[in-house]
Amino acid sequence: MIYSMTGYGASSLGIGKNKINAELKALNGKFFELKIKGLDISFNLSKKIKDYLFKTLNRGSVYLYLESSKISAQDNLSLNSVKFELLNDIVAQVNKKYKLSLNLNHLLRINDFISISPEHNISDEIILNVVKKSCKNLIKMRKIEGKSLEKDILIRIKHIDSTLKIIKKTVKKDNKTRFQKYQKKIENIVNQKSFETIKLHQEIAILAEKSDVTEEIVRLSSHLNFFKSLFRQNQPVGRKLGFTLQEILREVNTLGSKASNEETTRNVIEIKEEIEKIKEQALNIL
Repeated sequence: MIYSMTGYGASSLGIGKNKINAELKALNGKFFELKIKGLDISFNLSKKIKDYLFKTLNRGSVYLYLESSKISAQDNLSLNSVKFELLNDIVAQVNKKYKLSLNLNHLLRINDFISISPEHNISDEIILNVVKKSCKNLIKMRKIEGKSLEKDILIRIKHIDSTLKIIKKTVKKDNKTRFQKYQKKIENIVNQKSFETIKLHQEIAILAEKSDVTEEIVRLSSHLNFFKSLFRQNQPVGRKLGFTLQEILREVNTLGSKASNEETTRNVIEIKEEIEKIKEQALNIL
């Protein structure tokens, strides 16, 4: 089963002033990274949320926003002055050292300077549960997007398989043509009377074998079969897909460098175009 790395999930729990909303957004990322914004929560709760999301989502840049359904007049809004002053000093240092014109507006968009301390109580259990609920919704979206990615990629792999079969059919014909071409070239250079026919054929065979693409086609077919098998695994396979695509592209490049006719060259270019499109899609796979 393929899951997309991107997704969105939102949910709410509680009643009245104890109601809390949680929004989760996941984007592409090589590793797991979590940023929590909104309500101030304890370090222990933050760690529990991070551990749960890491175990459940595995990878990606994840953003969690927590908020009360309503901020009442009794809620205390306060400036996080320590954080504000610290970042203000950092901006001054960066501008002085690197001659930049960075300002606090850039950082205000990604940092929280306002702390909300509600008089009403929202338990850690409710907050953790609403995060879990949002996470389940996010995973549902990942699954839906994953199916679309899988469908698109498998169609492209099928096209590559079909194109490779066309190349296979021309291999024997190409080898024979290549042998004859080398033979004519060598015979024009060397006097056949002073060069044994058997040795001549041996040298031609060696040259022809160096240009033979049979091995590349066999390895390429093997890599493609392994690539397709990854879609049946019940675990994240995004990294494996990426590594396998590198091996596939390596064989295709070798195949292209050995191509001896325009038709094979065109087919190789077509395969490479499909691989590049697949690589872009694979970057979004968990």
